[in-house]
Amino acid sequence: MSAQYNVWIVTGLLARLRLPEGPRRTAALAAWFQGLYPAGRAPVLVGGAAAQLLARSDCAPDDLDFVGDVTPPVAERLRKLGFREDGRRWLLESDRVVLDIPAAGLPDGATCVVLDIDDIRVLVASPDDLASLRQ
Repeated sequence: MSAQYNVWIVTGLLARLRLPEGPRRTAALAAWFQGLYPAGRAPVLVGGAAAQLLARSDCAPDDLDFVGDVTPPVAERLRKLGFREDGRRWLLESDRVVLDIPAAGLPDGATCVVLDIDDIRVLVASPDDLASLRQ
């Protein structure tokens, strides 16, 4: 099963990297990262990428900001794919993918929502909370 799972991780990432810049690619990369976690433990997308998805904007973010922890099993999977850890960031320099994990959790009282971008489901900070997180 782990060999199958590793194939999914690699092929899933490669397929998402081939998508053109825009909300679908951002959603696909975010969902791929969130899919590395067990159900109910996925990090929440925040920052410019979340704003892009909420607005369905074509403005591509420089990075994908998440609130959550990078657990040791997830860190191992990222390293096997060529990501390099740099403080709170995980970099895949060959494809200019940056995962930034600025905090372990949302502030008290903050909520998240599930967005459907085409056929892709992504967990993002709610629009009201996203605005307050950016201040």
